[in-house]
Amino acid sequence: MSAKAPLPMWVAVPPSLLALNEAAPLQIRDPYGAVLVEAGEHIASVALLQKIQSIGLCQIEDLGRLALTETVAVSPVRNRVTLAEFPLPSGTLAFVHPQDDEDSQPAQVLGCIQGEELLLRPTPGTILESMRLKLAKASDVEVRIAVGQDVLRFSCSVRMQHQLPYWFMHLGWPADVSLQQDRLCPRLPVHQPVLIDRSNDVRRSALLLNLSEQGALVQYHTKLGKPGDELRLHFVLPTDQGHASFTLDGVIRNRHAGLHAEDEVLHGIEFLHITANEMQSIRRHVQRMLVT
Repeated sequence: MSAKAPLPMWVAVPPSLLALNEAAPLQIRDPYGAVLVEAGEHIASVALLQKIQSIGLCQIEDLGRLALTETVAVSPVRNRVTLAEFPLPSGTLAFVHPQDDEDSQPAQVLGCIQGEELLLRPTPGTILESMRLKLAKASDVEVRIAVGQDVLRFSCSVRMQHQLPYWFMHLGWPADVSLQQDRLCPRLPVHQPVLIDRSNDVRRSALLLNLSEQGALVQYHTKLGKPGDELRLHFVLPTDQGHASFTLDGVIRNRHAGLHAEDEVLHGIEFLHITANEMQSIRRHVQRMLVT
């Protein structure tokens, strides 16, 4: 009996290949195998571009044929990006962290004036007076905005505008922006069970779709929480010596529902407080599987 051909290896699409209204250089699929865009097909909408940034996978062999793969030092933070590179449509979630405060405050992008400022408002359900008092004490704030499976981080000034029944935050345009959870870090499709713990909730069994040393994509039949909520993930990976168990805290950075059915919800999760040993173990597993 002839040996089966090896299955193609799928990895996250490098962001440098993606541009609105330009042709995709290779075929891109979602984690279920459905084609998002064919090679040569134009990425015609912001919604499609954001979906590809969030869950798009391509064959590693196709990347090799494009001669775009490079040996680079993988870093959790890649500097030298600008805010203008990323579309931030109205409703985009942001986390605003005032100086000298332990908690981040959720807000939504209303719009931006390129090179000048971002306009945000608190998310529905936020305790407005508490948030206003915290921001009133801060001259600068740390801001985190999820773009696909990445997170933009920058510091900027904040100015509040009261306009009852709402009030708004004017953020100064940042000169220095970092991209955290770099998508150039390979993401490995794993398709295995993962146990999810949430505060004051029962333990749930979900599906781990892909994994990197910085985060994961998790599928569940309903929402595990809203962006900004913290979870605890329990899963097992094979090692040279057998198996290694992982218990990692994470935060939901983005969420996508209804890709193929209403009972499919994908959660982009960024790991929190991951140790150097845990990161190295996941990195070894990903690299070993990519070259197997």
